[in-house]
Amino acid sequence: MNRSINRFEGLSEKRMLSIEEAAFYAGMGRTKCREWLRQIGATRKVGSRVLCDRKIIDAALDNMTDETAAG
Repeated sequence: MNRSINRFEGLSEKRMLSIEEAAFYAGMGRTKCREWLRQIGATRKVGSRVLCDRKIIDAALDNMTDETAAG
């Protein structure tokens, strides 16, 4: 199996995701995802790391309409 995909196994079990994991989870590139995560208030600074709250990501995705998804 592809090693890069294996790294992302179990994302639905984790509460806090890295930017890379959040981008994979949401199906977008890292740069666009980082912008979007800031807009929805999902980022949290933990020490020197920036982590993303999966519950906030899920809520934002659930509330997204076709119009908001388009940009």
